[in-house]
Amino acid sequence: MTINKLKPGEKAAVKKINLPWRLCRRLMELGILPEAKIIMLTRNLFGGIYLLSVGGTHIALEEKIAQAIEIQK
Repeated sequence: MTINKLKPGEKAAVKKINLPWRLCRRLMELGILPEAKIIMLTRNLFGGIYLLSVGGTHIALEEKIAQAIEIQK
C-alpha cells in the first residue's frame, strides 16, 4: 500500500521509499523515513497534493511522490 491510498485521519508507518536517492534523502530530512509514523490530514488538495503529519510537522507531497512511498497500516 502507498501513501496516496490513505484516507484523512488514517495512520500508517513508512516501509520503503521508491524514489531516486536525492529525493529519498530530502524526504528523510523532513522526517519521512522507514518506520516513521504518519497521519493523513488531507488528500487531493489542488489536484493531487497530500498533506501529512510526520512527527508533529505538516508536510505536503505531490501525488507521484505519495505513490512511491510504501506504508503499512
